[in-house]
Amino acid sequence: STIVAWGSNYGNQSTIPAGLTNVIDVATGGAFSVALKSDGTLVIWGLPPGAIPAGLSGVSKISAGYDHILALKNDGTAVGIGNVNSQSQATVPLGLTNVISIAAGYDHSVALRSDGSVVAWGGDLFGQISILSNLPIVESISANREITVFLLKQKTHLITTTSDINGSITPNVNVVDGTNETITITPNSGFDIDVLVVDGLSVTP
Repeated sequence: STIVAWGSNYGNQSTIPAGLTNVIDVATGGAFSVALKSDGTLVIWGLPPGAIPAGLSGVSKISAGYDHILALKNDGTAVGIGNVNSQSQATVPLGLTNVISIAAGYDHSVALRSDGSVVAWGGDLFGQISILSNLPIVESISANREITVFLLKQKTHLITTTSDINGSITPNVNVVDGTNETITITPNSGFDIDVLVVDGLSVTP
């Protein structure tokens, strides 16, 4: 793949290194640029925010803040790069695993885990790492200078109704999490409701 860059170049951040090939992703920071190559390694040019850790490989995604870089590895762990670390934005929390997406803001960082939960660290002057409580499953994340944005996954429950020949249940519907739906259960004469199953779990009728 070929990289093209333009704009401010006071730190040579827009000057693509000669011979740079096999790039699958790019990101730009305050005065630097970073490329992810198909072999899982990184190349940084311009005014690097820090040195690439020795032996870093297996990187699948990158994100750049003003003075730091986040690298997501194939094993679900994340690596931070940045010498200007006044808000600890480049210091990945210990034990952070199962990460599927990363986002670097101006001086904060955000990680999305495979269970839909979010971990954020770094600067919080504007509440950008103060994660709202009781969020539903998060599907994607983004971070800017002073904000963090989540795309929330709408959870639905499929209510499947079966009654054989001993009654009727209506309707068959998808119910959005947090909303209500009225289900009518009508047993035939001489029959009672034995059990209800919701999301695979038995509930008391």
